[in-house]
Amino acid sequence: MKLFVIRHATAESMQEAGVSFDDERPLSESGLQEASALGDFLHRKNIHIDLLLHSPLLRAYETAKRIEEKLHCKTVSCSQLSTGCGVRTHLEVISEHKKIDALAIVGHQPTLEELILKLLNAEASYGISMKPCTMAVLDVDFHHHAPKAHLSALLNPDLIL
Repeated sequence: MKLFVIRHATAESMQEAGVSFDDERPLSESGLQEASALGDFLHRKNIHIDLLLHSPLLRAYETAKRIEEKLHCKTVSCSQLSTGCGVRTHLEVISEHKKIDALAIVGHQPTLEELILKLLNAEASYGISMKPCTMAVLDVDFHHHAPKAHLSALLNPDLIL
């Protein structure tokens, strides 16, 4: 499986957005541009995604929606990708979709970095940094007791804007 692990784009703070709850924070103007640029980049590279799963939090939904507009892929909200869910839950979600050729997930820190390190069987010192709208592309193999992966690419917004 080709797995695209995407951190949501830059969001407004709760104060800037005038909201009371973290899950209501929308993308900032720069975040909207980042998410659109990522969608454009994937489209230009002729990337096909079979399924794009996203956290139900607004900033993840808005990021996924911008990508979906460019790729016309099936997009589904997945509560197991929310901020309160850990690496084990994320691995379960990925494993449930192991027959899909290309899966994308849009989620949150610090779980995404931890997920990538777990799939790579790497230590924290490996140096994965998932700033907003960063995308890691992994080739995941499910033929082992636990899924194992190879990192194909790590792209941050500075490389695609």
